[in-house]
Amino acid sequence: MSIGATATDFGTTVIMTLAALVIFTLMVGLGGLIGRRSPKLGLLVALLPLFIALCLGTAALASINVVGKTVTGTVTQKQETVSVAGAGTWAHYWAVTVNYRADGSTPGTFSSAINSTLPRAGDASATLDLRKPALYDELRVGDAVKVTFMPLIGGTALVKLSAASTSDFVAVELLGWGVALAILIWLMFKLANTSSWGCLGSAVVAGLIGIGGPLFYVYQDWRALEDLASKPLRATATITDVAQVKCIRPYDVVPRYRNTAVSTHQCTRRGTDIEAAQPFDVVEMRFTPPNQRDAVIAVDAVNQGAQRFEKGGTVQIAYSADNPRAAYIIGSNHSHRWRNLIGYVGWVAAGAAVVIGLLAFGFYRSKLLKRNQ
Repeated sequence: MSIGATATDFGTTVIMTLAALVIFTLMVGLGGLIGRRSPKLGLLVALLPLFIALCLGTAALASINVVGKTVTGTVTQKQETVSVAGAGTWAHYWAVTVNYRADGSTPGTFSSAINSTLPRAGDASATLDLRKPALYDELRVGDAVKVTFMPLIGGTALVKLSAASTSDFVAVELLGWGVALAILIWLMFKLANTSSWGCLGSAVVAGLIGIGGPLFYVYQDWRALEDLASKPLRATATITDVAQVKCIRPYDVVPRYRNTAVSTHQCTRRGTDIEAAQPFDVVEMRFTPPNQRDAVIAVDAVNQGAQRFEKGGTVQIAYSADNPRAAYIIGSNHSHRWRNLIGYVGWVAAGAAVVIGLLAFGFYRSKLLKRNQ
């Protein structure tokens, strides 16, 4: 799903984006001024644009299948990419570019590339983000495909493949975790305000969550990765990219929407960077499974060591038919998953210990002063 626009009205998209940025900036500034007299009202005013955008976005997603118009478009480009974040995590992205016309007639074969064919009046194009690879694998360049669009302002429209579910674009699980985290923070804040012991208890709970959460997640992920019985198929894959991770940035967990090689230099951000206890390589590979007509991109993260991975080389991989992109490089070592976690836990535990120590010292000091009075 994305915002599509005709060539003649593309400027509307730019104007809408700039207007949204200006309005957001003004409302945040106004909220800051009001917050000097009334903090709660100031916060409400500052967050009002986000609330309105969330409501409008939800309404658009809910109504596009009802009020949207379905026409036939043409797939002009497919793109599968893997992006890496500073924390060593990565994400797959699948996108297709579709040309269409609002009246349902056959669109031209135009492109936005330099020296390409210019679109004629009425032709529109949209690069659609797909959240599931199954739909991406079914499409081919030149295929006729049904698209559903809902006009917005000017020549812009909200566009999606008709076969794509709108629920795929709503991060329900992420929203649920966000609400749960907000409730937990509120409860811990209330507990911390009850007494010195409550403050100490809140710090202990925060430390346990900061340590136990990553431990549980990485343990489950490591168990699933090492289960070769769930990856019975074997293939030879060609390495297309290698990102060397020697420094981990725990809070840089959102991959960029492009191929981004992680820096192999020493950590440079004091206080936020962590030297990897076990450096590792995020290896991007391409191969064609027997049940696929096109090649797919698979990814595995393995220890840096005896094996050297270079772009253009080949490796033997294990994979499952239902998820060929989650490949396992045969003969590789994946101990970085728990070794780096131990380093992260030590980093968090040290910070938690300092906080708890300061709180305990303040509690003891307050008790001592009360006795002396």
